[in-house]
Amino acid sequence: EWNRKRVLSNFHYLAVPQMKLSDRRWKDHMVDCVDVLGPALIVFDPFVDLSGVEDERNNSEVAGVTGFARELARRTDASVLFVHHANKSSEARGQARIRGATAIANASRSTLFFESTSADVSVEHLKMSYAERLPAFMLTRDIRAQAENRTIWISAKVGTASPSDVRRTRAEEFVLATVSANPRLLNSTSLRNAAKGSGVRAEELNNAVRSLREAGEL
Repeated sequence: EWNRKRVLSNFHYLAVPQMKLSDRRWKDHMVDCVDVLGPALIVFDPFVDLSGVEDERNNSEVAGVTGFARELARRTDASVLFVHHANKSSEARGQARIRGATAIANASRSTLFFESTSADVSVEHLKMSYAERLPAFMLTRDIRAQAENRTIWISAKVGTASPSDVRRTRAEEFVLATVSANPRLLNSTSLRNAAKGSGVRAEELNNAVRSLREAGEL
């Protein structure tokens, strides 16, 4: 069990709406902060609000901000992380999905792309300069909330899983929900017909039915 007091005493949060990393005064202030705190990780969230650039598509402007991030990293040996948004193009792939100037992706030593779904978050490692990239994985969430008010959490746990495991779990959930609503649909043909348009493939349905029967849930 983690020591809440010890962990939170090493967590420092600065919420200042006028902060702009393109401004030399704010850069100097950040340098003073890291000199005092000696952090291991520095997070700027989100890039678009904190960068202070006039046009995030302008490589020259953006390079001034990413260059400062490297200055902080060299000064403290800390990792510097920017949280940034994806562009709106559904056809973009790889680092082209990162919104704004190419200087953002080019300056990065490591880039992770997060995409939220209804149940979990997929993570793709787009870039890793000095080591192998991680295989794609999913962030899973296990949240317990009060029965009378689901907005009040009792506990929350984040885990990881392979994409195939998560797809199989979704298929199992689909089978259980479908059969619960209509027990007469417990046959392969009926389940496949019910799954059309859901994103659950026939192979996943077969595996789900098999695993649920082995677990005694069907």
